[in-house]
Amino acid sequence: MAPAPSTLQHDAAHHRSLPNFETPKVKRISNAAVSSPGYVQVRTDAKRKNTLHALCERVPQLPVDFFLGPKGILPPLHPDLDIPTVVAKLKATKDLVINSDGGRWATYARDPSQYDEHEDVVFKYIAEITAAVQNASGIGSSSTLEFKCNPSLSPSSSTRTNDTKPDCYGLLKGARTNVVNGNPYWVDIAVPGEFKKNTANSNWEQTLWSLNYIMQEDAERRFVFAFSIEDTKMRVWFASRSEVLVSFPFDFITDYRRTITFFLRLMYASEVQLGWDSTMKRLSPRHELGNVQYDILCDGVWYRTVRLISDVGAGALRGRGTRVWEVNETTTDDHGDVIVDPTPRVLKDSWVDASREREAVIMQKIREDASKCQDPLVLGLNFDKYFMKIKASWDVTIAGAVDDTHALIRCGRYFEGMAREPLMICSPTKKRRAKYDSNGPLGPTGAIKLPDTYVERVLEYDAKIHHRVVFTEVGVTVTEIGTLSGALRALADATRALFILHRSGWVHRDISTGNILVVNGGGRLSDLEYAKKQGDPGHRGVRTGTPFFMATEVERNTYLHGATPSSRKNRAQVSGGSNAERLQWLAPWDEDPDSDATDGFGQPKGPKPRPRDREEEALEFARITGEAFHHNPLHDFESMFWVGAWILACSDFVREGKAPSAMSDEDWKVCVRRHAAFGQTLFGAENMRYEVFVSARSFLQGAKGLLGPVYGVVYDLDVFRTELLNEYTAASIRHRDSSQEISFSSMVGVDLYISLIALFDGNALDLRKGDNDLTINVSTRDEKRLQMQEASKQESEPAASDDEEDGGPNAKRRKTGGAGSATSGPSRGTRSLASRNRSGGQ
Repeated sequence: MAPAPSTLQHDAAHHRSLPNFETPKVKRISNAAVSSPGYVQVRTDAKRKNTLHALCERVPQLPVDFFLGPKGILPPLHPDLDIPTVVAKLKATKDLVINSDGGRWATYARDPSQYDEHEDVVFKYIAEITAAVQNASGIGSSSTLEFKCNPSLSPSSSTRTNDTKPDCYGLLKGARTNVVNGNPYWVDIAVPGEFKKNTANSNWEQTLWSLNYIMQEDAERRFVFAFSIEDTKMRVWFASRSEVLVSFPFDFITDYRRTITFFLRLMYASEVQLGWDSTMKRLSPRHELGNVQYDILCDGVWYRTVRLISDVGAGALRGRGTRVWEVNETTTDDHGDVIVDPTPRVLKDSWVDASREREAVIMQKIREDASKCQDPLVLGLNFDKYFMKIKASWDVTIAGAVDDTHALIRCGRYFEGMAREPLMICSPTKKRRAKYDSNGPLGPTGAIKLPDTYVERVLEYDAKIHHRVVFTEVGVTVTEIGTLSGALRALADATRALFILHRSGWVHRDISTGNILVVNGGGRLSDLEYAKKQGDPGHRGVRTGTPFFMATEVERNTYLHGATPSSRKNRAQVSGGSNAERLQWLAPWDEDPDSDATDGFGQPKGPKPRPRDREEEALEFARITGEAFHHNPLHDFESMFWVGAWILACSDFVREGKAPSAMSDEDWKVCVRRHAAFGQTLFGAENMRYEVFVSARSFLQGAKGLLGPVYGVVYDLDVFRTELLNEYTAASIRHRDSSQEISFSSMVGVDLYISLIALFDGNALDLRKGDNDLTINVSTRDEKRLQMQEASKQESEPAASDDEEDGGPNAKRRKTGGAGSATSGPSRGTRSLASRNRSGGQ
């Protein structure tokens, strides 16, 4: 039973090691970290800040009855419970849990802020109050939860380094503790809680981080409830993949009926009602670290996970929460034994917008449109070679109902007609340092420009549906292939997939390193859930994509490049020749230089690129007033440019092979630092990507001093950047002259696809044949990310000489900006895209 208030003074003696002030506030740092295989410890305060940034530092406040009312979103009260009866029992107890006058909890004769003792002492009686409430419930069955206050203990994690210490939590009854330190496990915490003696909003930050951590740590969690107390003010929190919500405050001491209702509704709820997923079963014991194994249901079939491929999407509270596993299908024999099919599959678990078509449906539509396409070049490419094959697709159902964040999880409650306002977690700022973080194997989270003016209103986000897809093939992301040539070859195949997609009237809208996979050495374009067919009226003007790879126009949701044509005219096109000859350029390049399909240099036979005439004057794009912004094929091309730039700038290259070994250790270190600085330049500032993309030579100049094989590809990629800007200008002119939307299938000529394929495939062949290929250490991606975050703080290395290009568009050679004898240019024979475009190959 909770002791009398005077006991607080006595208990303080046992906490003399604790200072007599509140828990220190979190230091604000602008960087991010999201868990993934091979996770490296990153400071918790930085990850908390990333969580706040994703929520725009605000959470919608709603009436308490939205949570605790008869139709509130908390689990319903147990049918055998009666709140007035519980209150009467608590008043009648010998130790007076509630004061005799019925005005407040007896333990708190004064408000918490009026006590001198440390907050850990003042609030430790929350656990004893909840125990008394449970005893007074009169229910014979055991409760699901018990509440504990252990603010000095950090719960144990199965998958990542953790130093978070929630002040209080509702723990599954009978949950096992860590045998080493005696702490509970995060996966057994149902309801985290935070308390403070004052009203500091750092309490809210910590609450949000606990919500985030649980959703990130436990693949079985669909949603989470939490609570926070600041002095007497208690708030109820809720987080799902659609949104984070919080109640207006109520006095937990004097409004004890609501406090009792809150704890009882949670203590006697089922695990499913508390947010656990009944269609997933954790097989690994709590103490097992690393790869946690699950059985997962999809469309009536159980799959057993083999390894986690990615959980990068689970790092944000609001979003798709995507996790991807390699799995095996399982069946049960007549004796009840599980039989595992060794055939590898891939299972993707995510939360998709309820109003969107599912990925399997979109894939089938694209396939049908591609088969109907009249372009012989599309019909000449194998669709299944460049896209993933889907085996099963299923909207998850819980107890017979679709797992919908609004209709099921939120009990069909909506905001309409309710008093609501945003709870500001911290003061918004107009300018903020961009986050630079690779986010593990699937690429960066990036930094999205937030609006300078914050609108003080509450937005209700669309519902999301829990969805699973099983693919028949297993691959790795383009950042995990292990060699630069392998990554470039995969990008070439992804460009071929884009050719099929665009010519069939579709755009992808989410090109990223995570959506380009490598299966049996070939590249595949995946994650088509945001693909859109031209003319589809749904989701117009909605910004879609992955930060860092999102086209600069898409990032700002407006047309930008019509008025920024390039003065350079080294655009290449394939003129003349038959469709069969063009198809040779689109088809994969043969590795054998003596093959009948290639010329003596390993290039496809057929017409060679020649310079294309271009207008030199700048033409301003006249935007149509009020016209909605549309994602088009050029934006997919720009995303491919940024994926290539990310791989070149941010990969962790290893000193293996002939070329790196020719460098001294000091030269290698200099190049590594310059790579880090180059990556920071491209992705480390809010507006830098736009400036680099539209400014002549900025991209190339920033690459001076990189490893030679890398610089050679950067040079060619800069040529393509110019070509792409010219295409933006040409498209804007056509649109201005016709005042009509340009068809996706005709917006981009085949020559632009061929140029990008030649860039990636040609450099990949040159790297392999010239023995200049670079190994990428995929096991230290996160360490590389941290090094890059610190790179901007180090003293800059001396800039490389500002070499000019030799000649104009018809020049046959160029100077290089590579460093060291082994990196002084491609040394590849030497047929980069630029030289092929200017001279037709050498």
